[in-house]
Amino acid sequence: MPMVMLDWPVSRQYFMSLFISRDLRPECRYRTQSLTMARGMVANGFGYSLFNMPLSSDMALDGTRLKAIRIEEELTPLTMGVVKLAQSRTTPAADAFIELLKDSVSDHPPQKATAKTQKISA
Repeated sequence: MPMVMLDWPVSRQYFMSLFISRDLRPECRYRTQSLTMARGMVANGFGYSLFNMPLSSDMALDGTRLKAIRIEEELTPLTMGVVKLAQSRTTPAADAFIELLKDSVSDHPPQKATAKTQKISA
């Protein structure tokens, strides 16, 4: 069955690493940068896709149903972070955004992943 690749820069590499680490080669017949398009293509039988977030609905925009199947196997979590120069100052808005991210990670921690802050100097 062909794969509908959600072709976002970080997600693309992450999803491919899941296959490569298991010596699998998906048939990526379709690529899209639109989550809505990927959902619609899957719902209409073009293939399958991987999402690293829960679906907000079990329907594509055209009303066709799709089904999320949770992968039970423990997978390497997607690692993301915020980077800034140690000597730089952030705006109050940036500080609030960073706190929001920390709260979000602590509310929904992935297995074997931790939220940590690390200073990197230039």
